[in-house]
Amino acid sequence: MARTKTTMPQVALQLKDLVVDSISAVLTAPICSFLAPTLRELGIKDDVDRVSSFSDEQEWALELLVSLKKLSFDGLWVLQSLPEGSALEEESKRFREEKQRYYSESDD
Repeated sequence: MARTKTTMPQVALQLKDLVVDSISAVLTAPICSFLAPTLRELGIKDDVDRVSSFSDEQEWALELLVSLKKLSFDGLWVLQSLPEGSALEEESKRFREEKQRYYSESDD
């Protein structure tokens, strides 16, 4: 039986903005390699997996997103920290501030 090569639709190669509700669903090497040329903004909102930290594979996959300009998180209160890296420095600072504000308001 001859194998046919399956290719992704060209429209996906032009994806610039993406919002997902699962860190583990998007931060995999195959997906990030595919999105790397064009993805400018990635938003992760209300992570359904309740991830408390990034795995080594997820950190590596995130580094593959070379065209990424903005990474945003919303409602990820279980996540303890973001991966280290100069590309994430500003987002990491914003993430810590939002988390601190969230817990400060919860204590009231």
